[in-house]
Amino acid sequence: MYCYTTMEKEIKSILNILSNKKKDLHDRPESPYNPPEKDMSSVLSIIPKAGIFAKEKERDHSKAVWEFYMLFIWNKILSMVMKKNHNIGINIKSPKPSHIEVIDHNKAKIYMQFMSGVPIKSYSSRSKQDIKKNIIKIKHRKKNVLEAIIYEVGALCKVKEDYYLFHGDIDLRHLMFDRKTKTIAVVDFEKSLILFDEIKDKITKYELEKAIKFETDKILKNLGGKLGHIIDDYDIHKSFYKGYNEIGAKKGKNGVEYLSTILKQFKNNYGDTKIGPPEDVIKRVKEVVSNRFSLF
Repeated sequence: MYCYTTMEKEIKSILNILSNKKKDLHDRPESPYNPPEKDMSSVLSIIPKAGIFAKEKERDHSKAVWEFYMLFIWNKILSMVMKKNHNIGINIKSPKPSHIEVIDHNKAKIYMQFMSGVPIKSYSSRSKQDIKKNIIKIKHRKKNVLEAIIYEVGALCKVKEDYYLFHGDIDLRHLMFDRKTKTIAVVDFEKSLILFDEIKDKITKYELEKAIKFETDKILKNLGGKLGHIIDDYDIHKSFYKGYNEIGAKKGKNGVEYLSTILKQFKNNYGDTKIGPPEDVIKRVKEVVSNRFSLF
């Protein structure tokens, strides 16, 4: 007879809790969803009337649980930071997770809040004339749409650094922009990592800081590479660091105080289950630290 390991028991326990959190969506039809940026590894669907997005993927259940965990933490941190910075007139967010549905022994579906908008990458096909006449107001200052986007991306990078948020696969495909609400949405968290006690024997604080800083460098490089034919490098850096310096992100020492509160909230909602990062997440951080160009 097969005996479950302690970690497997923990995963089964939290999966039961997350499955029981399922909302009553029977009267709200679920339809296939084709995102602006294709995801060949997942089956995606949407429940429009509920504002819910679903991601089904074949992988170990521990990885689905980890992504749910990261969704919860990122959503809480970004919501708190933007509440403190409501006067800026922008929004930065990530999907709020709802529940997990187990499909079979190596497949699960995560239900989460739907994020509207288009990948920033798609703006690379716009003309200079179109960009110049597409004006957005931020803090009573008029900016063209790319300056506004880059300003918000700079603010996001500041929050990431203050709260030790490593994304693991961040690029202009995974940053969505909704012009109507002036919102940048971050998506896809299966490679994400944060600074918390359970990883201290695998990743040092210095290593995580370094990996996050490399992500900031990567985003700046991506912005120049994808949008440099529309907006010059000087204006990219100017808008980026304007957002980076104007966002008020810290609470406590480098955000650690608030992060501790969020971890307690997760335990209160879903039980005192120990969740550790998958090995490929740890590996991703190590790769970035050992070679700063590995993510470029």
